[in-house]
Amino acid sequence: MQTPHSQRTSVFRAVKWRVRLVLKWLSDSSVCCHLSKILFRILFRLLGEEIRTAIPVSSLKGNRVLILAPHIDDEVIGCFGAMKSYLDRGRPVWIAYLTRSQKKGSKRTEEHVALERKQEAKEVAEALGIATDNLYFLEGEDGNLAGSEVSADLRKVVEKVQPDTIFLPCPLDSHRDHRAVTQHLLRALDRMDSSHVQLLIYESQSPITIFYGNVLLDISSLVGEKQKILKLFKSQKNSFSFSRHLNEIEGLLYKKSCELFLRSSVEELRAFHQKMERDRKLVENASSFPIPCGTVCGSFWSYLSSYRVKSQLTMLGQSEQDGCVCEDGYKKTDVERSS
Repeated sequence: MQTPHSQRTSVFRAVKWRVRLVLKWLSDSSVCCHLSKILFRILFRLLGEEIRTAIPVSSLKGNRVLILAPHIDDEVIGCFGAMKSYLDRGRPVWIAYLTRSQKKGSKRTEEHVALERKQEAKEVAEALGIATDNLYFLEGEDGNLAGSEVSADLRKVVEKVQPDTIFLPCPLDSHRDHRAVTQHLLRALDRMDSSHVQLLIYESQSPITIFYGNVLLDISSLVGEKQKILKLFKSQKNSFSFSRHLNEIEGLLYKKSCELFLRSSVEELRAFHQKMERDRKLVENASSFPIPCGTVCGSFWSYLSSYRVKSQLTMLGQSEQDGCVCEDGYKKTDVERSS
């Protein structure tokens, strides 16, 4: 026979389980999505003067493209449209995975998870038309990329690929492995001539926001295909609906779905990284305050928290030419105008 205390505990657990189910349903519901977009429209209207992005473009500059992904799936979350754009124009794309991605999967051991994730990466590459030889699997530790010895191997990749365009996650992302990509890239490029290399910083776990990004790539015609490719990561218990919603938010002002990037140079990123190294509080804020964009309902608070603590990103992208104002009142750079 149950005591009153155990009965209350059982009822509490049952209610808690049902509430979680309801919240999970609401997180991806069309009602929540609609309400979220209303909040974003209000936010963008209030802070319109601070919007930095240009009007959406259909393609990006670059002839030899290297994508740096801290984990297997980050490359699709942040750069699917960009990869498709390059591949459709016959531009070669290489992907370097900096960790073994062994922490999250459907297998019991980390070794088997790493093999599972690696196979998924190959399946995605095949679906995209990227040769397996263009994939590089480095041996960084998932969850401790900063303490992993991968800089030398990444340098070998860069020397072999000779990219003029490199994609990497935001150095102020909420995930520490995402932030660590910057330090390994800068070490890999040390004493190399990288003045010709453009960097395109992409969104993955937390937004860069249209207040700090400076490039929007229109992927409206690729939304369905992107979700289809994301489903190939079967080991991940994630619908990736947050990715679709974030793309809709970044292009909301233009009624499009867009991937957002922050275009910068190696010189700017190095100066930015040195500032981060000197200002530990900036790094602590980056790791503590931006809320990961995990659900549709949480996307607004994630976006707002990123706007609050990522203002230092305005140090990047200064090498871009000054923008002018379009008829719609938003900035349009000379680079985008010539595309």
